[in-house]
Amino acid sequence: MLEHDAEVADLERRLESATSINEIDVRIKLQTAETVGAVRAEITERGESLDRPIFLFNELGTEIYTDREASLLISPSNRGNLNVKPQVSGDASDGIRSVETYLLDMVCLISGTENGRAPSILVHDSHLFDAIDHRQVASCLNIGARLAEQYKFQYIVTMNSDTLESVVKQSDGAFDPDPYRLPIHLTDESQEGGLFGFRFK
Repeated sequence: MLEHDAEVADLERRLESATSINEIDVRIKLQTAETVGAVRAEITERGESLDRPIFLFNELGTEIYTDREASLLISPSNRGNLNVKPQVSGDASDGIRSVETYLLDMVCLISGTENGRAPSILVHDSHLFDAIDHRQVASCLNIGARLAEQYKFQYIVTMNSDTLESVVKQSDGAFDPDPYRLPIHLTDESQEGGLFGFRFK
């Protein structure tokens, strides 16, 4: 009899635990649905302010790729987070992804600058441009120089001299670095080279 009572008590505890877990799961689903709804409502409410960066992303992307479409997709995720997805049509190559990153950086900086919420500086390392075709690199640098002047921010790019040379040699839309080139160069051509007093092997 005592064994049966213990089994019944154990089953009752399991039932209570299962019911409690089910209630938690229902609450989580309800809260997630509410969050998704709130994000959707905010996107709709701020639709006009989102039109500008979406249009700018498309415009700059078309300038870099005349044969591809660039779009900035903004939507709520299934967990209620804001999902921002930069996208350039075509294959998902490293070069395309790098251009997507470049465009998103530019759009975020300009949007932040216009709203007084961003520092007036953007820095890109040469690694961002490694997988991008030289013609597109030239377009990116030309765009960066133009936008930096237009929106009064500082755009800094570190780039290897051989990469820069290939960009300058482009017959169509070449980039002229002379107005922007800094007199400081890092080189390994002599034993005196280094960075901040350190030598690298």
